[in-house]
Amino acid sequence: MTLPGGLTPADVVAWYEASQGGTQVNPLPDVSGNGMDITQADPNKQAVYQTGVFNGQPAYVFGAPRVYRRQWPSVSEPFTLFLVTDTQGPLNIGLSYCLVSGWNGAGKHAVGIRSNGIQWVMEQAGEGQHIYSGKRDTAAYPQINTTYVLQAEFENVDRLVKNGSQVITGDAGHNPTTGITLGARENEERHWPGRIAVCGVALALTSTQKDAVRAELLATYVS
Repeated sequence: MTLPGGLTPADVVAWYEASQGGTQVNPLPDVSGNGMDITQADPNKQAVYQTGVFNGQPAYVFGAPRVYRRQWPSVSEPFTLFLVTDTQGPLNIGLSYCLVSGWNGAGKHAVGIRSNGIQWVMEQAGEGQHIYSGKRDTAAYPQINTTYVLQAEFENVDRLVKNGSQVITGDAGHNPTTGITLGARENEERHWPGRIAVCGVALALTSTQKDAVRAELLATYVS
């Protein structure tokens, strides 16, 4: 396939996209051609393929206990996670949710929602280093039944961009990542209560490249 924004396989670690993977739910194929297919052998934990979700595009339905994990060689910053997703049903203020995490605690690159105030959260450290979006009464508050193109930049200054608007900036830590857990935390807890159409990990992109990828994802899945 042609990767969004004119990216090439050399620009990415892996790229998972429901519109290219078809109804296949094990493995979720790495459509970049880099061979990083992500597997889930347990049928009870496999995502469900759903058509006509985001702007008519298909997606994978997650929620407990659905989760996929893939280990890869150590990847140091800078890198960017691109995610097309939504949340379904009420967000429980007593629960935290993890859209993407790393392979293990030391190699974490987490993006999710925390329960205290229901805020977007990022982390790129073994433990205890998080940065957050605005409180739930601001435009940064995650909503249900809303399509999000998320751009999580793990760099010298970390930031999360939501549909083109920055909602987090700061220092989330700087550990390298050694893999991915999709749909939950790396210990398979805090499951994501929604759907995922795209999850891509890209390397050392310029601002122009990031903008081009985000613009194409927004045009495809939102507008």
